[in-house]
Amino acid sequence: MSSVIGKIVRGEFTPHKDIETDAQVLRLTCGTHTCHHIYPTMRSTTSDGMFLLHFRELGRRRQLYAMNLETGDSLQLTSGRDVDDYHAAFSCDDRHIFFLQANTIWKMDALNLIREELYRPRGDWKVREFNFTDDDRYMVTCEVLAGGYEVSLSGLTDWSTFALDSLRAPRNRIVLIDLQSGEASVLVDEECWLGRPCFRPGDPTTIMYCHEGPYDMIDARMWLVQSDGTGKRCCRSQDNDTVLTSEFWFPDGSELGFLCWRPHSDEAEELHAIDPVTLEERTVCTCPAYAHCAVGPNGKLIVGDALSTNDPVHIHASAVSGRVSAFGEDDDFIYLSDLGTGEAIRLCHHGSSYLPKYGRVFDSEPHPVFSRDGRSIIYVSDAEGRPSIYRVKLARFLWERAAKRDESYAYGITATF
Repeated sequence: MSSVIGKIVRGEFTPHKDIETDAQVLRLTCGTHTCHHIYPTMRSTTSDGMFLLHFRELGRRRQLYAMNLETGDSLQLTSGRDVDDYHAAFSCDDRHIFFLQANTIWKMDALNLIREELYRPRGDWKVREFNFTDDDRYMVTCEVLAGGYEVSLSGLTDWSTFALDSLRAPRNRIVLIDLQSGEASVLVDEECWLGRPCFRPGDPTTIMYCHEGPYDMIDARMWLVQSDGTGKRCCRSQDNDTVLTSEFWFPDGSELGFLCWRPHSDEAEELHAIDPVTLEERTVCTCPAYAHCAVGPNGKLIVGDALSTNDPVHIHASAVSGRVSAFGEDDDFIYLSDLGTGEAIRLCHHGSSYLPKYGRVFDSEPHPVFSRDGRSIIYVSDAEGRPSIYRVKLARFLWERAAKRDESYAYGITATF
């Protein structure tokens, strides 16, 4: 199939009702070739939830598309080689699209598809990840020095080298770019595998990033640094029997949330939060055995993909251990966690394998996220073939769930759907 910017792929919607939860689930892509959404820390939808950025593998290459979630039609946005197929984002005003190709971050006009170069690192550095402030004034990148040992999670084809990649300690840096002046400054430069750079909401002077690698081999995962390069600090200590992962900022910037559990314990997984100023930590709630999670735009719900085991994904995908999570066996569901009550609500069955058999380790990982309007959940699963993208209309699910508690469900508006 030809690869042309502006080409339209017609809608491939396939609906079904989840047999356990009655959620209305819509498969957005056909299931015959690999499709997935973007990395969960980036703006994957427009602010109104109408368009979704995603990647499709047609032929031997993956290209970026924008899907109209009402019609299912997808518009091709990239072509050619070296498109990073996990990092892209809508601008804060939905007017532009950012993506990474050939070691350059591009800014594309969403109306005419004309692109301009936004940033390219000097020398032998290669961009691996990027993110923006709320207003897109500043951008932060994670870069690796070429010529040495280059590594990125989104580039791994399987988990066999995960531990070795961490031990090799590739030289990485975190760079801050002022997109008005073009000035770039290095905030962190270490011989350590770095990742997940992200600005604190409402505070462009505070940046979170991570030390990547197996949980029992890294010194500490979560770190903060100020935008002038000062104040580098570890968020919390970490022993070699504790997993910390899926870091996110709460929408108001008040706390840094993350998943925390001990894989060799029968204790339930927990969601924790840390104050970025005082570094005071609290337990928010227990939760199913989430492999990943994301917070909703109002900060009241998180969505997560349960894995049925306390093992981290890289262990589960390499050799199934048989250890079952505290929530039970075969718990491969998408859940919502109500952060006010602590209740875990089954949304739908994802049934994904998490196996790295399609080219990238992330391809069959659900990585559920909220649309930016908070009305939909988007996730990936290979339960029906190759990795496909799915959508659940969250507003409808929650409304019908509430209606079932009284007689109105039998004769009200919900009965007509």
